[in-house]
Amino acid sequence: MIKRESFYVTVKRMQNTKWTPAPRECATLTFVNYSAFLLGGLNYDVSKDIAQLNLSRFEATEYEKEENQPKWKNVEYTTNDLNLGRCRHTSVTYDDKIFSFGGCFMFNKKRMIRECSKELSIFNVALNTY
Repeated sequence: MIKRESFYVTVKRMQNTKWTPAPRECATLTFVNYSAFLLGGLNYDVSKDIAQLNLSRFEATEYEKEENQPKWKNVEYTTNDLNLGRCRHTSVTYDDKIFSFGGCFMFNKKRMIRECSKELSIFNVALNTY
C-alpha cells in the first residue's frame, strides 16, 4: 500500500509593489522570520544584490489592503568577501543568519571554465553583513 499525503496551498496574487528584483536563474530564496531573501543567481552577470520580500502574518480579510501587501526592497549590506555573487548555490537559515554553500561564478571565456566554489558564506540578517 502506498502512503499518500495531501497538502493545501492558498495562492494570492501580489499587487504591483513598484520595485521588484531583476529576473534571474539559479538563485536561492531563503526565509528568515517573516522575510524572504533572494540571493545570487544569473542574469547577464552573476547577481551580487540581495532582495528582501517583507512578509507578515496576514488575515484573510486584511490581505487585500494596500498597506498589508508584501513589498520587495533592495538590501544594502557590507562585505569583505571579494568572491561574492554566485549561482547554483545552496542556502539555509539558522539563528537569523543565511548560510550559503558552494555555487559557481560566471563562465570565464578566457580560461574556458566555470569556476565552482567550496566556500561557506554567512549573511547576518540583523546586521546586513557578509
